[in-house]
Amino acid sequence: MRPVVFHLADKRMRTCFAAFYTRADVSRQLGCAPFAFDPEKDVFQDPGCTDPGSYWYAHENLDPYKGTHERVLVVLDEQWEASPGAVTIAVDVRRNLESAGWAADRVEVVVIAPELEAWMWTGASTVNGALRCDPNLDVRAQLGRDNLWPDGNPKPPDPKWAIKAAMHYGRAKSETLAMKHICAQADVGGCLDPAFALMRDAFRRWFPAEPHGGGGNGRRREAPPTLGEGEHA
Repeated sequence: MRPVVFHLADKRMRTCFAAFYTRADVSRQLGCAPFAFDPEKDVFQDPGCTDPGSYWYAHENLDPYKGTHERVLVVLDEQWEASPGAVTIAVDVRRNLESAGWAADRVEVVVIAPELEAWMWTGASTVNGALRCDPNLDVRAQLGRDNLWPDGNPKPPDPKWAIKAAMHYGRAKSETLAMKHICAQADVGGCLDPAFALMRDAFRRWFPAEPHGGGGNGRRREAPPTLGEGEHA
């Protein structure tokens, strides 16, 4: 049995998760013991099943994985038309999965508020490099001057719009490729986002680090397919 199947809401999320979970240091970043991950075997993502589809049908989509995977992680955004809100989404998806036969302690449902871009602002220097900005540019300060990141906020109020705006500061041509770069490089130890913390804590429960500190000597995993400079995920 493989350790975890990921149910992801869109192709952009799949690209970012593949970049993060195939990192050689992913177990250290999460603070857990090493675990196997293959984006070809361990991810369910269908173009026809975005955030609302994940909400309604994740338990049905994951039914074939009951015989191949021990645990399930469902990740989707909170912000979509007619969304019932993060709490209701998480409760309903979890209830459906448990009713479908997944053990409660082997399920986690992560609802990102408002959406995936909220996780991209874990380190301004990483964002700077991903957007191919001038090294001397302070992206955080520039967004503040543009009234997109008020002082005292841990992340921009509208993370998605902030990424789009910051694209104009540098030479990056693809938002998805910039996000992929951030996921492959950022140190997430200081990430305070509650949804990310929920995901991280799930892996710590499922794969406890060795008492001496473990979790930092993870095996190198196969790298995800790379995209050309002009390609979009």
